[in-house]
Amino acid sequence: MSFNFGTQNQVGKQGELVILDWLKTRYDIRDVSCEPTYQKAGVDFLVMPSGVKLEVKTDAVAKRTHNLFFETVSVRTANQKDILGWGLTSTADYLLYLLPEQELLIIPLEALRGLFERIKPNLHEKTVPNKGYQTLGYPIKLEHLRKIAEVRNCPLVNICDWEIKPLRTLCDDQHG
Repeated sequence: MSFNFGTQNQVGKQGELVILDWLKTRYDIRDVSCEPTYQKAGVDFLVMPSGVKLEVKTDAVAKRTHNLFFETVSVRTANQKDILGWGLTSTADYLLYLLPEQELLIIPLEALRGLFERIKPNLHEKTVPNKGYQTLGYPIKLEHLRKIAEVRNCPLVNICDWEIKPLRTLCDDQHG
């Protein structure tokens, strides 16, 4: 079964909105998720005035798989050079990893990369087929992540059931 990027991207955007609402009750947040420079850098939000960079990932299947998919290659095709995945390229300081109806893991990204390097010899690379390309990465057990993360229990509504606005509208609403 292939991965549907459009659907997963919309679920991810909904997760970003949930996290943004939560963060705004605690911090001064700048949403940069629709700005191309920050998209390329793997950053969704900035905590102001410090400039701490946050990336949000929403994983609706981790409750079932008990894994985070640490993406090492975002796009692989037969005809072009690999595009590296968020696990290797994000410049965020923290990954906010949302598991709907379960928890939020707040993970220092450098600690996640360190964990990945330490346990990589024991992991098995997975290839996820997409329409016209493949994504590669390594499933990392949530139990490993919880050791390096701040864990927030959050029995959030199932965001997969939300009415999903088109992504263009979400970005247009934020940036004019």
